This record gives sequence, C-alpha cells and structure tokens, in this order.
Amino acid sequence: MKLIIFILIVLIIAALLIRIILRSVNQHSPLLMQLHAAGIRTGDAERILSGGEYWQRQKTLLTEREVSFMKGLFRIVDMKRWYLCPQVRVADIVQLNGNIRPRSRQWWQLFRMVSQWHVDVVIVERRSFSIVARSRAG
Repeated sequence: MKLIIFILIVLIIAALLIRIILRSVNQHSPLLMQLHAAGIRTGDAERILSGGEYWQRQKTLLTEREVSFMKGLFRIVDMKRWYLCPQVRVADIVQLNGNIRPRSRQWWQLFRMVSQWHVDVVIVERRSFSIVARSRAG
C-alpha cells in the first residue's frame, strides 16, 4: 500500500514538473510575449499555436472539379456585370433572424453550425456587390 501511494506521489510530481517545463518553454515564444505585452491573456490555443508550425499551405483554392465548374460559369456569365466569388461561407451571406437573442447559447450554436457551411459560388453585382445568386450549401 505504501508503495502505491509513493508511486502516485511520484507520478503527480512528475506531471506537475512536465506542466511547469512546458509552460516555461511556451511562455518565451515571441508571439506570447507580444500578446502579454499588449495586455492579452493567453490560453491553451495561443500556447499551442505559438509552439510550432501546424498548418501547411494549400497549393490551390479549389479542387479540379470546382475549377472546371468555375470555368464553365466564366464562359456563360457576363463578367462585365457580375463577379463570381467561389467558396463563400454561408455565415457571410445569411444572418440569424431577430427572434433569436444575439449572443445567446442558441445563437452561438446556430452561428457555429452555419459558419462551417460553404456555397460553391456566389454571384454579386459588380458595382454594389449585392448578392444576385448562390449555389446550394455543401
């Protein structure tokens, strides 16, 4: 029994030391230091992102199939009158109606949901950028 308690204490101390070491390594990140200097409290996301490179650059915005679709639209759409905007987030072209209290739990749930959806293309009028048409959400 004493051995089990001793092992648990050693594991807890080791976990605390690892946490302290990881925190001190991440605290010296130039990004974290700038955020702290600006008075911004950092959390786990900032510490993770400042710890290394996690993203890889995409070579193209669209898949081959989407490029083919857009080229077809370019051939038939009057480009002097309209702009074609590919891969538009649905949250950028709709808004929640007024019967949902802004910033409520339900509002955030719906916003997060719609923020993950995109349409293939939105057609806007060149002068006003008014939305003329959109493809279905995917």
